[in-house]
Amino acid sequence: MANTKMTKVQALTAIMAKVSDTPELVSFCEHELDLLAKKSAKSAEKSAEKNEQYATYADEVRAILANRNEGLSVTDIIKETGLDITNQKMSYILNHTEGFTKAKVKGVTLFTLSA
Repeated sequence: MANTKMTKVQALTAIMAKVSDTPELVSFCEHELDLLAKKSAKSAEKSAEKNEQYATYADEVRAILANRNEGLSVTDIIKETGLDITNQKMSYILNHTEGFTKAKVKGVTLFTLSA
């Protein structure tokens, strides 16, 4: 059985159970749990925005690759789209979005649309 670390939420919940007779400590734990919940919600919102933007980029790349018989490298894709994005981000999008196939040709990775 693997040892897993206790999360802050689990720790605060356990502390609240132990100090349930001390209102100040219970109040403190509840406040900390609220802060953790807000942080988690903000992180999820930011992640959703980023995924939405990546989907838009992927759609633009699909439009370019639809008119191509041969694959394009990440650098060529960025030049064609005119997007202000790094090679690493574009590579991430192409590798983690369905609909793209990559192949190495003479040491260069080329991306095409999946059949």
